[in-house]
Amino acid sequence: MDDDLELFFKDLGATVKQTVELAWGVEENCFSAVQDAMVGMPWIAELNSKAQSCVEQQFDAGRHYADKLSHTKDFRELMRIQTEAWQSGLIAFQNQATVLGNAYAKVVADVVNPLAKAA
Repeated sequence: MDDDLELFFKDLGATVKQTVELAWGVEENCFSAVQDAMVGMPWIAELNSKAQSCVEQQFDAGRHYADKLSHTKDFRELMRIQTEAWQSGLIAFQNQATVLGNAYAKVVADVVNPLAKAA
């Protein structure tokens, strides 16, 4: 029974990791496309770079979560890992919202200030 449970969690971790890697490939292509399309607009490139950094952090957290899942021994440990993942995810979300909010505010200021001076 313990071997079956161990195999279940190992497979679950591998499945989560594969899903994270697959999603990362899609996201990476999207960010590259935006970067290439907006060469003439450096303010978009900067905002895109900040957003890409935030997404990379989320994918790293997903890989870490998958690794922990693959070493889980029982459902109690699964619940602990899940709770930790939710808590750290919320903290990361708050931090990333601040980073993206500040970057967006800078972009708006950089665009509006020259317009205000010209008027």
